Amino acid sequence: LQPAADQELVHMVNKIFKESQESDLDSIDPISLIPNSAAMAEYPKLSAACCNCPMIAQVRYFMLREINKLVFQALNYIDFNEMSSHGSLAHAIHTARDRLFWGAKHHWMVSFMLRGRVCREKPKSLRLEPLKAVMLPGEVDVEAKKTMFAQAFRALMEKDWFLVDPKEKGNAFEVVLVDLHAQDAGGPYREAITNMCKELQSESLTLLIRTPDCKAADQRKQIQLWLPNPDATSKLECEMLQFLGKLMGLAFRSGRFLELDLARCVWKHLLNLPITLEDLKQVDKSWYGVYKRFEEMMKGSCPEDFDSSGCTFTYRSLTGNTVELVPGGKELDLGWDNCTRFLKLYRKAREDEISAQCAEIRKGLTAVVPPEVLALCSPSELQAKVCGAMEINLDMLERHTDYNGYKKKLEAGRGVLAYPAS
Repeated sequence: LQPAADQELVHMVNKIFKESQESDLDSIDPISLIPNSAAMAEYPKLSAACCNCPMIAQVRYFMLREINKLVFQALNYIDFNEMSSHGSLAHAIHTARDRLFWGAKHHWMVSFMLRGRVCREKPKSLRLEPLKAVMLPGEVDVEAKKTMFAQAFRALMEKDWFLVDPKEKGNAFEVVLVDLHAQDAGGPYREAITNMCKELQSESLTLLIRTPDCKAADQRKQIQLWLPNPDATSKLECEMLQFLGKLMGLAFRSGRFLELDLARCVWKHLLNLPITLEDLKQVDKSWYGVYKRFEEMMKGSCPEDFDSSGCTFTYRSLTGNTVELVPGGKELDLGWDNCTRFLKLYRKAREDEISAQCAEIRKGLTAVVPPEVLALCSPSELQAKVCGAMEINLDMLERHTDYNGYKKKLEAGRGVLAYPAS
């Protein structure tokens, strides 16, 4: 099988485990691995590999299962400091992380975190002033003293309360909302975390910005995606980004998710994974269009037909500024002879634009979640551990829906709808 087909098979198995709430690799029914019509649409690479012989998926699962067992037996003896060394076992396992089943992977992650430092003390109180955090439209908490995120940052940055037991999944602290007389039985904690995420994804703080596509589009008609602000470079902002990383690590360990809508490239930066053109396209389709136009022009035209449309060695940054790709780039015209160099610099500049800020977030994240654990995560798995699953199980939703007084009707493209029985 091709790697993509293997990854789809692992995704299918993970989904089966999640629905059955099983984690034992030997418990799966091999018959469930034969792709049906629904699976063919969801897993096209796997379906193509199994079109002549449906048994291929079952055989491949048995092979991956045995490989997984061997990997997880050896993981405790692997030095992940050698992960960047090609040819090392750590590098091989890191490269194959998408072919490790989540149930077994998660079990190892929990046991590894339990072997490190764990805060087992009774949760302490975190006093927050929600009335102080009320911001006027357009107001920015520049000094990081008013917002709930800033209040929590100043109170918790040097604490080790984030190292909660990943098995117990308890709250790291009890929230006291000053002047509101709220006793924390879970509600104030969730409210505080929710408000912090709202502040992060707003104009109240300078740590995150919307992607260029989200700025240009109708904000009511699409999910807003956010990125670290490339201009967040001050000492205070770097420390606050590290605190954001610690909150991510807390969500990873505790299962108390953060309501953050971060672009896919952010999760890849946090895992030190390469950024693809598709990742950059998700952030800024205008940037992608320029890149593809000149790339296709270099492939299919001759020097006489090359049209740079007055472009120079500059690009528009995520914050809307014109940045030179080389010293004197504003005066250096783009032409056939230097277009290949331009494309390389143009892509490199966009890939690296938020790398410094993501590195600060990763510092905080790895202070709570060991790098060895992150080494086994794919971007989607890290996102799910921090922000929760991005998928809604419609079958489970339908099974738990009471149609009392209504009747069920299936409509193409709209799913299951309920209408009054009359």
